[in-house]
Amino acid sequence: MSKYSKENERITKIFKWTVIITVLLIIALTIYSCAAGQQAEELKEPEPLIIEIPERETEGSVTVYTSDGAVYGFYGDIKIINDGTDGNQITIELYGWLVGEYQHGEPEYKEEKAL
Repeated sequence: MSKYSKENERITKIFKWTVIITVLLIIALTIYSCAAGQQAEELKEPEPLIIEIPERETEGSVTVYTSDGAVYGFYGDIKIINDGTDGNQITIELYGWLVGEYQHGEPEYKEEKAL
């Protein structure tokens, strides 16, 4: 083989590998761009957010513990005038009835005597 043919063979090998690498890069970039396009489509279609807010309840109960140990239970309609978030005192109006009064703690248990 002559020097010219060896040089020509070397250039042919380099060109061949350059073409192979270029084709592989084009295939890889095509696959990547297709995958990125699918992800972009998935991001464009968000699901609608559904928030269910229940109606406010106006009836309830309040238990008041006094400093002398009495406990008062109230049941009825409760109207909150000010919840204190504006820095002022809490104001609540109660329309209903007093359930009862009893002392703090558990009631005393007395054992029954057997007959």
